Amino acid sequence: MFAFGLNTHTFFDTVRTVLERNSTLLIDNGDTRMDNARRLISKIVNALTATQETGGPAACAYLLGHPDHYTDRMFKTFYWRTYFYRAVDTGFPADKRFISEPDVGEKVVVAKKAGSIIPASRVNDYCFRPVRFAKWSLYDYLKKTDVCPLRAKHKLDEPFLTDTDHVSNSSSGDENSECEEDVVEPDSKDIYRFTSGHPSANTHGVVLLRGNNQYVLNFLGGTLPRQECGDREEYCMTMMMLFAPQGWRTGKDLKEMDVTWHHAFSNTNFAPEHMEVMKNMNVLYECHDAGMISHHNDELMSYAWRCQRA
Repeated sequence: MFAFGLNTHTFFDTVRTVLERNSTLLIDNGDTRMDNARRLISKIVNALTATQETGGPAACAYLLGHPDHYTDRMFKTFYWRTYFYRAVDTGFPADKRFISEPDVGEKVVVAKKAGSIIPASRVNDYCFRPVRFAKWSLYDYLKKTDVCPLRAKHKLDEPFLTDTDHVSNSSSGDENSECEEDVVEPDSKDIYRFTSGHPSANTHGVVLLRGNNQYVLNFLGGTLPRQECGDREEYCMTMMMLFAPQGWRTGKDLKEMDVTWHHAFSNTNFAPEHMEVMKNMNVLYECHDAGMISHHNDELMSYAWRCQRA
């Protein structure tokens, strides 16, 4: 979405000012309702444009919920460290050394359901993924699946279905069957249910995406460990967490207790496409290092030139 560069409070203060100055447009006058809405949108766009040098079309697209650019691929935000913390927390005690900050854990969004507060966590979506995707790596699961709400007719009163149950989403009806993010249309009409233990197993399921509908992951949450420097064990655990072919639900699924992460990583047959991703991660660091070295050399040459001129 378009980035204004305005503080959030400044943005909302501008909108509030426009609404206060044009309160008469908020009155529902029947036939003029749509015209009043258009006039309000125009005034808000003009006010935001005046606040910052932002083009009117871009501001209008932001207010109407349209993207500021279009591509043939969809991107999914991936906070990799939250999954890493889950693997550490559910793994072996020796792995706790990889968490240097005290009391750092996963941040979740809470939702109210049937009078109870439940966590809405994408980490749970993977750890309690349907049996259909039991042997999927974390990377593939996030790329090729999405979470969708179940139709009203498929929501059950009992807590959970069995792990192998799934429902068809092909029947017609008025219920909203769009995915939560409303950005990707699933190729499969089947919605697979989460396993027991997922807080939303009775209301949401997982759909499979294919071809160009698959996501491109946008890694966030800090710099990934490096292959050629730093803690080798942490790097191997991170790569196992991302690309382990058998997948994982707890950190203990990734290796045996008496085996090092380096040994587990070296003895894992990763998919060729995953090996390519790991290689590209390292190339990115090499390019960054080359840029830093080039900048340092330029600074030295500039300093030497200034010394000669002095």
